[in-house]
Amino acid sequence: MFERLWRSERARIERREGTGLGMAIAQTLIQVHGGKIDVTSKVGVGSCFWVKLPVVVKK
Repeated sequence: MFERLWRSERARIERREGTGLGMAIAQTLIQVHGGKIDVTSKVGVGSCFWVKLPVVVKK
């Protein structure tokens, strides 16, 4: 899902619009800031995305 140009089978079958770049861009931005992103998904139910970013403490 986080690969560039990745689209689900359903999106391809239903010919939904989109480039398949959104999650790859999100992952790159999160990783550049030292974070992590993950997803859990159930068919017919939905997906839950988890984003973890480090806390920055300014002195």
